[in-house]
Amino acid sequence: MNALDNLRNWFDSLQPRERLMVLLTAIVVVITLFYVAVWEPLHKGLQQELDKRDNLQASLAWMQGAAQEVRALRAAGVSSQRRNDNAPVSLTIEKTAASSGIKSRLGKLESSGKNAARARLDNVDFNQMILWLNTVEQNYGIAASSVNIESTDKPGIVNARISFSRDG
Repeated sequence: MNALDNLRNWFDSLQPRERLMVLLTAIVVVITLFYVAVWEPLHKGLQQELDKRDNLQASLAWMQGAAQEVRALRAAGVSSQRRNDNAPVSLTIEKTAASSGIKSRLGKLESSGKNAARARLDNVDFNQMILWLNTVEQNYGIAASSVNIESTDKPGIVNARISFSRDG
């Protein structure tokens, strides 16, 4: 407590005007520290979380609309006949991607034997990708066994990593 007593003695030895200046300076420093250390990080973090929530709500609304569109297409009688295609899965994936207009978005395609493959799609339209996946499954019996979708800065545009497999 010796340091505190020294500080108090020093403060008492100041002129009244100097004491006022020291007190005002201390108040400004405390307010500044509170703002920099507490208020600004809280405010910035809250704003980021609110922005994230708004983006997720927009994505949810868009995905719900896309799901309705997929259901409507299924109800409209999208062909469910499977072609008897014994070609390797990777070739079928590449061929159907070309006919669906997303071949240019096919970043990487790796074969995992005749009945499995992995694909990466970059900056692809979500609706177009879902329709393509449905076509591949319905027409060729090739299911997407694992799908990892990441949103991008553009609404409706995603990056995806997909694992395909065909029974048989």
